[in-house]
Amino acid sequence: MMVTKLLTLPGGRRVELPTAEEDVAICAAIAADPDAHELDAAWFANAKRSAEVLPAGIHAELVAMNSRAGVCALPEDTGQALNNDSFRR
Repeated sequence: MMVTKLLTLPGGRRVELPTAEEDVAICAAIAADPDAHELDAAWFANAKRSAEVLPAGIHAELVAMNSRAGVCALPEDTGQALNNDSFRR
């Protein structure tokens, strides 16, 4: 018997988590894709918070858009990061 695991997000939305078998298949597909890569500790060590790399007006508008769309907007101090070279220029 397969047990479905659900994750409840802030705001009440429920998301079904993959089974162990599905997770293995997902990881295998990622490993087989030459354009995909897992984000490792080194990547996160170099990541920057979006507020650090985006112009203030753009960052504020993105935060406002997420709030209006019902997306879970995380507080600034959660360490959410953006590591994209195009935003560093």
